[in-house]
Amino acid sequence: RAGFLPASCLTNLLDCYNSIYYNNGFSVPDAVQELKDNDGNVYAVCGGSRCVTLVPESDPENSVLIEKNGFQFGGSTIDSNNNLFILWGVGISESDIESAKEEDFENLVVVKYDLQGNEIKECGISIKTSGAQYPFVYGNANLAVKDNILGCFFNTERIMSSDGKNHQCSEFATINTETMELTDFKPKQGSHSFGVCMLPTDYGFAAIQMGDENPRGINLNMYTLSDNSINLIVGGCLLFHANGDSLYSYVYLHMGGLAKAKTTYAIAGKSKREYDSVHADSSLSGYDVFVKIIDDSLNENVVGLAGEDRIDKATGEVADRHVIWLTKYNETDQVKIVTLEDNTYCVLWDKISDDQTNSVHYVILDECGNLLQEESEIKGAELSSTSIQPIVNGNTLTWAVADSENDTLTFYRVNLSDKSESETSVIGDANLDGRVSISDSVRILQYVANNEKYPIDDTAMQNADVYNKGDGVTGMDAVSIQKYDAGVLTELPESILTIS
Repeated sequence: RAGFLPASCLTNLLDCYNSIYYNNGFSVPDAVQELKDNDGNVYAVCGGSRCVTLVPESDPENSVLIEKNGFQFGGSTIDSNNNLFILWGVGISESDIESAKEEDFENLVVVKYDLQGNEIKECGISIKTSGAQYPFVYGNANLAVKDNILGCFFNTERIMSSDGKNHQCSEFATINTETMELTDFKPKQGSHSFGVCMLPTDYGFAAIQMGDENPRGINLNMYTLSDNSINLIVGGCLLFHANGDSLYSYVYLHMGGLAKAKTTYAIAGKSKREYDSVHADSSLSGYDVFVKIIDDSLNENVVGLAGEDRIDKATGEVADRHVIWLTKYNETDQVKIVTLEDNTYCVLWDKISDDQTNSVHYVILDECGNLLQEESEIKGAELSSTSIQPIVNGNTLTWAVADSENDTLTFYRVNLSDKSESETSVIGDANLDGRVSISDSVRILQYVANNEKYPIDDTAMQNADVYNKGDGVTGMDAVSIQKYDAGVLTELPESILTIS
């Protein structure tokens, strides 16, 4: 579905920066962000300089124009009370920075609106508090709400430091959604941060960001809420290493997104398979889509997570664990990842041909990264280049793509194929990847050791019961699968429960 929009609200004044850094993730503010209200309605917030347009997916003709003269759109979200929050920012020139500090000028403003665009209240953040001289430059912003706390995670160039440079970083602010008062502000949350992606969690917020050094790659920050204050419990945890050139701060990696299932996190993007911490491969070809699964305790040695080790060619040591490569061709563009309502991951990417996107491809993985549904194609679709992931409603994904040249916005709504149709019931297939292997034995042992942390569904339970079939899943089922994998057994189940 396409609709006409005011050109000013699709024009991104910072597009020129995108050519400086290659594949740094989200190196300009988002031109469109998809949101869902408490009633399940989907909207696109199309932002730029001075205004945004709130476009209902169900009725694009009833769009709402929201203006903020002199400010640039950063990010947006909707809370459970159907309030719309928008983060606005404005840069301050070097010649004006001292007077701005003296006047306590608020160059970051979070405004609370209703869904008709009426302003309810705002919260200003002064340049003295934030040090954010050029908000969203070389980066973007993500907003999310946990309980009554609004989290704002964004990139900025800071006030010039003693070395005469405006250093790039990420910063994090929290605001009470009821009072619209600033509850906490944490500057310098990531060095040389060029793109962020954030989501709410059970305890607070989790965010990833791209850094071009110290360390270079995709880094994770985790925050907990306590008495309206925010606590950084994990900062700068390097999840995926990026090739790069330290002399020019280039990063050869594309950050796609972050998702959370019941017991794991997953990040997605595209990168070269090989990694060298000393000699960077600067060629712009050979990028494959990847997913990395991380246990929510951030323990990289957890048994049972899918994927392979990525070795540092310079040292021979493991750089990244549990990396799942999904493509073997250099014809991909944008990458997205979402958590479906059954705690599985859906990873999507653009397939391009002759420099044009001709379809979106996707797979579905369980929360440990095991393949549940083979690669499928959505013909005639494309993904947006922004940091926001598609909206999930049951088994339906909705997203929007803005076309600034033609001043149009297109919504895509896709019903994913029913996983059960592509799953074959195979005796012994405990991880539902369609085959029997040693990984099924590992999956059973995980379940036996901690069935709350590593649950398996009814189909997997039926498949896994291969020893004394009928007595439930035990460690003996794992042993039977090991025998089958080693060729000691030629068929499963090994035995069937008999009742006299």
